[in-house]
Formats: sequence, C-alpha cells, structure tokens
Amino acid sequence: MQLAILLISLLFALPNQQETEIVVSTIWYPSLRNSTELQCKIVRSIGKGRLPVRQLLILDAQSGKTMHVFETIDAPVAMFPLQDAGGSLVAVWTGGTGYRIQVIVYEGGRVKEALKVDSATFPQFVDLDSDGCLEIVVTSRLTQVSTDTGVHKAPAEYSVYKWSDGRYRAATKLVPDDLSACYSHLSNR
Repeated sequence: MQLAILLISLLFALPNQQETEIVVSTIWYPSLRNSTELQCKIVRSIGKGRLPVRQLLILDAQSGKTMHVFETIDAPVAMFPLQDAGGSLVAVWTGGTGYRIQVIVYEGGRVKEALKVDSATFPQFVDLDSDGCLEIVVTSRLTQVSTDTGVHKAPAEYSVYKWSDGRYRAATKLVPDDLSACYSHLSNR
C-alpha cells in the first residue's frame, strides 16, 4: 500500500518537469569599438499540460553571464544581427494575428530593447533615405483586395521606424504607392 502511494505521488510530481531545447542560436558582435561577443539563443521549454514558453537569452560569450532575458508564448520566426558587426539584433516572433518585431541594442555594456512593434507581414529592412542606417518598415494595416483568384488581404498602410537617439522611433506612415516610389528611387541611384 505504501509503495502504491509513493508511486502515485511520484507520478503527480512529473508535470513539474520541463523539456528544454535550443530553437535558434547566433553570435552577435554589437560593437565596432571593442571585441564584445554575445551568444543569443531562443530556448523553448515545455511542461506537461502547459503551453510552450520561449525565452530569448543573451549571454556574454566569454563569461557566460546572462545579459538579457525575454519570455513569450509566441513562436520564433527569425533572429539575426542587422549588420556583421556594430549593429542591432532583431528577433521576429509570430503569435496569432501577425508578427512581433523586437530590436535589441548593446550600449554601455548593457543590452536594451530599442523597438518592440507588431506587423501584419514580415518586416522590411531598407535604407530609404540613403543615410547609411536601415529603417524598419512594418505593415500597420491590411485591406481586402478582389482579384481574379478571389479576395485577398494586402497591405494598406506601412509604418516606418527610423534610428534616432539610441532607439528606433516612428518616423512616418506610407501607403503602398509611396513605398513603391521609395524603392524605385533607391534602384535608380
């Protein structure tokens, strides 16, 4: 009888155990001034009877010290540095209705979030004003369009985020024709 009670209590203790796996991993060199090397990982943890939880972990590659932790139930789509060295780290997540874009920077020995914004489509990274810094273009609104093949959703409005004072800030809104004109101008340089 005592053995049966022990086995039952062990069985009910199992849901607290979690399975953990690395989903995405990259090395990020955020500074041109020094040799800082950060290890960035998205880790998925699943507990019995629970939704999976994802964590974006940023660690100092030399010491192993945790610099940043972000936790979400959203699924990772992509994680990448915006430049080979000296740029931001971008993480793109999806969860239900669209994408969540997270831009992270390294300043003064600290990791901080420079932008967190939603988009209906995958973001675009382009230097629209030819200043050497990439703007982030997100789809802020969709509309329904009728075509020969049926009704589809298409971008109706874009929001452009520009780097300013250590973070990305909303700069302007564009309709699809305006964005097309910007791209045409870039290709004619």
